[in-house]
Amino acid sequence: MERLIYEAPDGDLIIQPTPEQLAAIIRHAGHEYWQRGGDGEAAIRVAKRHDDGRNVSHAVILRDGTKVEYAAGQPELWIKQPEPERFFLTWDCHQGPIVPYDGSGCEAFVMDERGGNPFKIPRACLVAPAEAVETVREFLQSRGRSKVVRWLSWYELPLPADWDDYL
Repeated sequence: MERLIYEAPDGDLIIQPTPEQLAAIIRHAGHEYWQRGGDGEAAIRVAKRHDDGRNVSHAVILRDGTKVEYAAGQPELWIKQPEPERFFLTWDCHQGPIVPYDGSGCEAFVMDERGGNPFKIPRACLVAPAEAVETVREFLQSRGRSKVVRWLSWYELPLPADWDDYL
């Protein structure tokens, strides 16, 4: 059985998180929770076991020196809250990011950061807490994308021609 790990924005880990645990975080953790640890992004990833022959996508070293390795080629779900009560989710299976998109256009955006760099997120890609909870629940069960939101490749979003001018 695959072991999932939730990595909080500040780097704390929950091994084998339950849908209830993550729903409580999404519904009740304040906006300050999502702004910790640099870019304020959480992730759910598949851990690589020591006897697992799969390659490693990347590893993190915990504060206590323990090394956690993630299995290459496995789906990941990234979670951000760039503004209160709105979440930006990214599903990635190492073939490019897939994001929720409501079809309303990408002119309106919120500024955030990813990897220490300014990052624009179209408001049309933000979801409410209930949608985030369902998306996380589905990911924990199947590693797939929830049907509660419409998904689109980041590279297929109708970004305005001047999208990068504000960075």
